[in-house]
Amino acid sequence: MLGHFKNLPLIAVWAIGFNTLFVFVAVFTFITFHLASAPFNLTTVQLGSMFLLNLFGAVATPFAGRWIDKIGSRTVLIIALTTSAVGLLLTLMPYLLLTFVGLALISMGVFVGNSAASTHLGKVAAKAKSSAAGLYVCAYYSGGSVGAYVPGFAYAMGGWPACVILILFVMAISAVIALRFWARQEA
Repeated sequence: MLGHFKNLPLIAVWAIGFNTLFVFVAVFTFITFHLASAPFNLTTVQLGSMFLLNLFGAVATPFAGRWIDKIGSRTVLIIALTTSAVGLLLTLMPYLLLTFVGLALISMGVFVGNSAASTHLGKVAAKAKSSAAGLYVCAYYSGGSVGAYVPGFAYAMGGWPACVILILFVMAISAVIALRFWARQEA
């Protein structure tokens, strides 16, 4: 078990897992406050139906495996992060349709990014892959917990735009980690 903590590529996978659920929970938690206020003024029923957009992520996930096999986990993760970043920027537009398109893109990016990270984990865990996977899950859900809390400070200081800046920063950290610690193409 201690060997896992000496494996920098494995730690990088855990960090990306943390950041992945951080992004997802942060977006889908704090966008509701944004959409409940002007100019959108969505009701609780309308806000609840927004979560159906996560189906786009569920549909994209099966394709992720083929992409990962063809172009590698790192490239797929960077594409997923870019997709999520574009979606996140669309949520800043004062048009509900663009916001929903943005949320669908974020969902696809997060789901595909998680697939890339969990696939890469199997390639960089030298031994005891089940405990490495367990630690990934721990990091992943810890990221979700932090993503439900920390962006609240950003929202209190600057509303949804401040949250977007924080979330983009977390995504950028994931990109840097992947580019630095993940192999370009796994065969």
